Amino acid sequence: QAKGFQTGADGQLSKEQQLAQEQVLELLPMVSESNAVSEELNKHKSFEVILISGAANPTEGSKGTKYHSYRVMVKMKNLLNGNTWLWERGKFMNRRYLMQDMYQRHLDGDETLKDMPEDQDAFWDPPCEVLIGTSSAFLQALGYGIDMDDPILITDYKGEDQVRCLLTFPCDETGKCMGEEYFVEDSSELLGKPYHYKVTMKSCEIRDSRFNVGSFIKYKIDGDEEYTVTPTVTESLAPEFNHSRVVKIDKVTQETLEYFENSCITFLLYGCQEDRESDVKLIKLTTKELRQREETSGNIKTNALTRQLTKNTVDESAMLKTEILVLKRKKRHPRQKRETYSRHRHSLGQKATRGTTVRTISPGDICCCF
Repeated sequence: QAKGFQTGADGQLSKEQQLAQEQVLELLPMVSESNAVSEELNKHKSFEVILISGAANPTEGSKGTKYHSYRVMVKMKNLLNGNTWLWERGKFMNRRYLMQDMYQRHLDGDETLKDMPEDQDAFWDPPCEVLIGTSSAFLQALGYGIDMDDPILITDYKGEDQVRCLLTFPCDETGKCMGEEYFVEDSSELLGKPYHYKVTMKSCEIRDSRFNVGSFIKYKIDGDEEYTVTPTVTESLAPEFNHSRVVKIDKVTQETLEYFENSCITFLLYGCQEDRESDVKLIKLTTKELRQREETSGNIKTNALTRQLTKNTVDESAMLKTEILVLKRKKRHPRQKRETYSRHRHSLGQKATRGTTVRTISPGDICCCF
């Protein structure tokens, strides 16, 4: 186990946490070196080791989607306009060698560094889409036909709230809401039956004004080979995605029920970036002064890594909320069933008195929304 990095109440780490810790300890001195070179060459860039939730890095296996605990990356930030980039370890290592070469040329008095093309500059990357945050919607309620219309909270890599994104309600196979009256007492009742549920992303609110350029959400449901991506909404910090998708399951199996019980849908919120004009006041500052300004304002937090290593991969509060909702619905269901039965009998009596032929209608296919 790597030394010098204490995490957890009892100091015990899982294998994935140990690997993440080792990678962090490996990268920290390299990142410090890159920051020093950036200051020396006045590149107006800062570097930081970050831990991304494993929800943003799923892998497909024979038993469905699997999520790793953490993903160690390096964030490069433009100190003049706030644009950020997330680099994999391999990319950062390659750039680090180029930075070292640029620094050596600087020491040798190479004047060509001043006119170096952007595509040859180790500190340059074109503006790109960047991950703002992730959130997981647990599926346990689907096994009982329960709606999940509470807003989900999308958080960034530091665990800070960034977005509240609204989801919707139960529906039939056409997308029409089924209401709260429908409830499955035992999820095994679904076995062998067709099933539908609907994923709906209405809107969200984004706090960082630089993502006014554009934003979109993508997610992947078990069995999907590609991500489902919402339209990119531009010039808005309160984008209306108005995205919906009905997921059809031809026949519910035990694996389907296990997927509902133990899995979740992870939503990834991305923001678009562009080369914006820098603040005139910031241009006058050196890279060292800009980094000191960042540290003073609290944008660079040295204890963020420790918090992340002890933070669970999934949002436990969201999972507990889903379980409580299922228990509440189970408790309330017998009373609702009696009231529904009473109303149904009254309706049948009225139709019978008018000589109307009455036929019992089964619930049919089930469809729930998230």
